[in-house]
Amino acid sequence: MLQQDRERKNREVEEKKRIKKEKEMYQIERQKQRIRKQKISTIFKIVLVGMTLYAILFYTLGFNFYTLIFILILLFLAGVVFI
Repeated sequence: MLQQDRERKNREVEEKKRIKKEKEMYQIERQKQRIRKQKISTIFKIVLVGMTLYAILFYTLGFNFYTLIFILILLFLAGVVFI
């Protein structure tokens, strides 16, 4: 009877350890996902700023056709960022 009680306690302890480890792994995975999303968001912001600077540059140089193309690309990227 004492042996059964010990075995039950051991199983409970092991189950608690397993649950704690799963929670930690879940939290780590969530952190990785957040970091991945932040990296993607940062990349899109850098691209948007770069494209905007190019559009301003081409506009000041008088390249209206290129300005329209870059504005369209900017709108597309802005839509992708905010989705």
